[in-house]
Amino acid sequence: MRNILLAAVLVTTAVPFLNAQTGVSGKWKVHNSVAGNESDQECTLTQTDKELAGSCKGENGDLKVTGSVEGNKVSWK
Repeated sequence: MRNILLAAVLVTTAVPFLNAQTGVSGKWKVHNSVAGNESDQECTLTQTDKELAGSCKGENGDLKVTGSVEGNKVSWK
């Protein structure tokens, strides 16, 4: 029991550390729901300091992405 608890504590503390190191860079699956219209996209994002860039591939082709990261808030267009 003690080993399971220790493993859970280590995983819980390691995840925020890993996220802080890598930011939001990587591949993401994004589900959108806007005014009842739903879509899915695969996005590849690169974070440099507080800036975000990349592209999303959806039903209508590739779209460029620009945005920002402020603390735990990510925004892009």
